[in-house]
Amino acid sequence: ANLREKYSTSKDYFGHNSYCLYIGGDYPLVQHKNNKPVSELKLLLIKDSYSLPLQSYLSTVFAEIDVVDPRHFTECSIAEYVEQSQPDLVMLMMNPSVFWTSGYKEFGVK
Repeated sequence: ANLREKYSTSKDYFGHNSYCLYIGGDYPLVQHKNNKPVSELKLLLIKDSYSLPLQSYLSTVFAEIDVVDPRHFTECSIAEYVEQSQPDLVMLMMNPSVFWTSGYKEFGVK
């Protein structure tokens, strides 16, 4: 799995995001390439912070994973990114409550 060891040794349980152990935290776009994948499929994961651990472990299975966090991604709409990246699978892993918050934009689908 893709882990950031520096976050595993911190004793500041309330001062940092414990999910940063996986991948290093939340980014607009993360692209994983696996040189020895179990599957040759390309995955697009649309996620929030709770999916960081899942992202870390999925990177060991798929040939490629693009991970988009809609809270931070401003390059284009999610629908446009799907068209550009041409994934074999699209997985949406977010807490349903986020769709009612202002931090999430439209996915670009009419």
